[in-house]
Amino acid sequence: MSRARDPARRLFHPSVQDSERACFEAGIALAVAYHYLLGAPIPKSREARRMLERGLSEALAMQPFREKVEVRIAPPPKRRGIYSYPYITPQNFTVRVVVKYGGCRVFSTLRWSRKLRYPLMLIDGVERG
Repeated sequence: MSRARDPARRLFHPSVQDSERACFEAGIALAVAYHYLLGAPIPKSREARRMLERGLSEALAMQPFREKVEVRIAPPPKRRGIYSYPYITPQNFTVRVVVKYGGCRVFSTLRWSRKLRYPLMLIDGVERG
């Protein structure tokens, strides 16, 4: 959907630029991915993990203005007992999102920062025009 056909456009302050709106949309996409993924069990086979990544990427790409979504999940750690199973935590997944709004494209990433011990949502780049 183009900016011109965006029915929510009129609800934003008129001074909001395409790049700002694209960054806003990228933040929404990364936050949704973060909360959607946490706690989901991690399949032990690489093939099943890739299927989960593809399915999640496709589902998250359904949001407006998402041009590309890529989810990557790290291999699961060893099980430590019958009731222990690997699940997604902020430390074991990465999400990349490309948002296109109007004449602007924003590249963003959600990844764990070991240094900060925090899941960072970053703007990696902005293309205008």
